[in-house]
Amino acid sequence: MNILTFSRKLITGLATGALALGLVAVNVSPVFAQEGGPTSTPSELTRPEIRQQRLERLYQRTLNWRDAQTENLARADEAVTKTQAYVDEKKAAGLDTSAVEAALASYQTQIGEAHAFHDQAVAVLSTHAGFDDAGTVTDLNAARSTIADAASDLGQARVRIVNATFTLRQAIKDFRAANGLTTTP
Repeated sequence: MNILTFSRKLITGLATGALALGLVAVNVSPVFAQEGGPTSTPSELTRPEIRQQRLERLYQRTLNWRDAQTENLARADEAVTKTQAYVDEKKAAGLDTSAVEAALASYQTQIGEAHAFHDQAVAVLSTHAGFDDAGTVTDLNAARSTIADAASDLGQARVRIVNATFTLRQAIKDFRAANGLTTTP
């Protein structure tokens, strides 16, 4: 018999024996049923309050999202002005800017759609059905609906902003590569 195999068997046997002795030494006491039936746990007692707190936090996060997206839309509007100035400059230099102009027109359309969805979300949040002026839940179902509607509209606006930005950036990158222009920081 190999020494390693013997060592493993010895260690396994000793561990099993120690476990068996430990189980014998455990003090076992009888268990009796509690009188008066089951009691409620704290989570069951506070479930409506927890839901209310979650909705209030979601409402605040949605308001923060609205504010951040308002800033993003303002930056998108500034990008239109800057890109148009860039196109005019390159056009004056005699370069073909038709691809960038088409991408800019598409960008403006998508940003316009994003503004429309954002405005719908702002309208939903300004009526704040299910919430009072302080952001406290007054009606759970109406509050859920408010958050769901606003989040959906904000999400639609976000998708349009991201897609429009990606398309415009790619068109400018391709334009620069085609004309041998270097990017400036």
